[in-house]
Amino acid sequence: MAVQTATTAEVPLSRFDARDYLRMVLRRWWFILSIGLAAALLGGFIAWGMPKTYRATATVFVPQEPQGIFLLGSAQPPTERVALETQAVIAEGNEVAVRTAKALAERTVGGKIVVDPSEITQAVSATVKPPNLILIEAVSQDQYKAKEFANQTAASFLEVMDELRQRQSTNAQRYLESQVEKIRAELEELLLKKRQYQRMWGVTALTTHATGAAPGQGQTVTIGGETPDFRGELHEAQANLASAQARLRAVEAAYRQAVQQTTARSVTANPIYTSLLDQLNTAQVALVQLRARYTPEHPAVVEMATRVEEIQAALAKTPATIEVIAPVDPGRAAALQVELRAARQSVAELSARVASLQGTVAATEARRADLLDKEGLLEQLQDQIALKRAAYQELLTQLEAKKLSVASERGRSAMVDGALSARATSPNPLRTLIFSLALGLVLGFALVLLLETLDDTVRRPEDLTRDPEIRFLGVIPWTGEAMTDLVMLTAPKSPPAEAFRTLRSNINFATIDRRPGTILVTSAGASEGKSIIAANLAISYAQAGESVLILDTDLRRPTQHNLLGVDASMGLTNVLVGELSAQQAIQDTQVDRLRILPSGPLPPNPAELLDSARMGALLQELRSVADIIVLDSPPAIMLTDALVLAAQVDWTILVAAAGQVTREAFDEMVRLMRHARGNILGVVLNKLRLTAGDYYYYYYYYYYDYSRPRREPSPAASRRESAIPPPPAAGEPAAPPPPSEDELPF
Repeated sequence: MAVQTATTAEVPLSRFDARDYLRMVLRRWWFILSIGLAAALLGGFIAWGMPKTYRATATVFVPQEPQGIFLLGSAQPPTERVALETQAVIAEGNEVAVRTAKALAERTVGGKIVVDPSEITQAVSATVKPPNLILIEAVSQDQYKAKEFANQTAASFLEVMDELRQRQSTNAQRYLESQVEKIRAELEELLLKKRQYQRMWGVTALTTHATGAAPGQGQTVTIGGETPDFRGELHEAQANLASAQARLRAVEAAYRQAVQQTTARSVTANPIYTSLLDQLNTAQVALVQLRARYTPEHPAVVEMATRVEEIQAALAKTPATIEVIAPVDPGRAAALQVELRAARQSVAELSARVASLQGTVAATEARRADLLDKEGLLEQLQDQIALKRAAYQELLTQLEAKKLSVASERGRSAMVDGALSARATSPNPLRTLIFSLALGLVLGFALVLLLETLDDTVRRPEDLTRDPEIRFLGVIPWTGEAMTDLVMLTAPKSPPAEAFRTLRSNINFATIDRRPGTILVTSAGASEGKSIIAANLAISYAQAGESVLILDTDLRRPTQHNLLGVDASMGLTNVLVGELSAQQAIQDTQVDRLRILPSGPLPPNPAELLDSARMGALLQELRSVADIIVLDSPPAIMLTDALVLAAQVDWTILVAAAGQVTREAFDEMVRLMRHARGNILGVVLNKLRLTAGDYYYYYYYYYYDYSRPRREPSPAASRRESAIPPPPAAGEPAAPPPPSEDELPF
């Protein structure tokens, strides 16, 4: 199985390659050439039968000016520039054709031409030639008409374009005038609205702060000067109120303490606590002032807030009072009471001032917001007025320019090259013949490729080796002669004889670990050359020094006795029915070491005889008579004889005729053999024609065994391999040596 793997692994599985296409062309060149010549003849007849066509060309120069950008207003003015592609469409249109037909029918110079405008439309085409040329071409079977159509169409096209430009210019001027009036009215409306706002708000003058932008843009309007800001006084009053409230809390605590002291041992305010409380009041006042001046994230505010938190933490840890022994002071409570009334009065006054300032600040902020809204509205009006003034000036400039250019619109385009004559353009017989021939050759090749694709017959080795378990044993070429004789005897130097020797070697390699023994040769259908292959293969083994017996098991149409020239009246059937022994039925042939057991009389039940126990015993008996036994059997698909024998022999060789058997039939034969438990040795491709394409395949597989590395034969095969090739017999030429690399055809 190692040899089988090495043989089939290198077989390509592609359906077509470059050599296949070359083979198809060389094999069916007459078909491709016939299609090409037929197409060329048909194209020639069509070309000679077609009337002549004439073409004339007139060239029109169309200057193209850059189009300006117009951004004023929501509507856009009509464009002054017409694209060359649009003008080419106009030149091919009905309006130009009607004018051309009218001019040709009414002209006084030259002959009049009365023609329908539709004929001009069909004959004339316009092509853009950048940057500023339009080619007007006219095609007609009348040479004179072609020239006149081209020239007069160009003239009519220039008239139409002049009228179109005049209408465009007039429309543009009217549009600019309407836009001027519209912008003027909008500007007057904005100025009136501005004056109304000034009278309504009592504004006599506007203070404008420029920021370096263009007039009317990026400016700030201020109404009535700056608005006073009372937020600073409010923050200061709030700070004073917080300080007074802290002082009030301290006096109240001291007063309550003084009232409670009635004995010498008394509880008095802790001086440390009082000091911390004063520090806290001072820090809180400073924090309020800093917050009024800076943002909460300012370092000074953050630092002061941290200071307040530290003092509060210290106050939480320090007792507010301490127990002391001191003389009772009855006048202290009275003094603290007076101080308490003064602190309460101060807190009330500061609270009233804070409330008053808060109302003032709220009113100031409301007035400031109202002024900002009015200033923003006036700024918007100022910007709109500036833009309208600029647009008004731009429109006036464009209107004056348009008035100056209206008179120069006519006559910008011109015909720079008129048609002097019309030249014949079609038909072109030579070009038509070349094109038809090329088209026919392509069509012929496509038909050949289609036929090859639809062809399911076996034509090359790759068609037989799609199954990786099927060995390819060799190719038997078709030499052009009717291969019905024994080429191993009649033409020992011919390519078919060499192919049979190669087949013999490949069989030896495939059975390197055992002797070939009994070999059954069969095919899918009739007339595929299996009997010729069986006979020549047996002769090649006999010439190699082997003892060979050829057994004709085709009990329906036997041929081996005719090929080897023996009598078939007594043979296999006589042995199977017990009339003769095997030794009595075996006959010698003209080839040394080759004997034959012919078919004998044809029985009515061939399959039953071949499937009998006597047939199996006969095969075992014959193994002692010859080294190699070759069985020729009927086709495997049509009859069951080959399937019956396949299970009784050592090996089965399948024969496929190139171009005769289909791949489906070959696959069916393989399937039947496997179901019959036949041991398939390999397949032989027969009748391969040595054309330029198939020549490659033949030599490739013929020399394949010489080019690949060989394994050392086993001891069991040493004796058989040493006999290949044998010493030449009398009258037989020596076998050719293996070819060198330079002698290989590819």
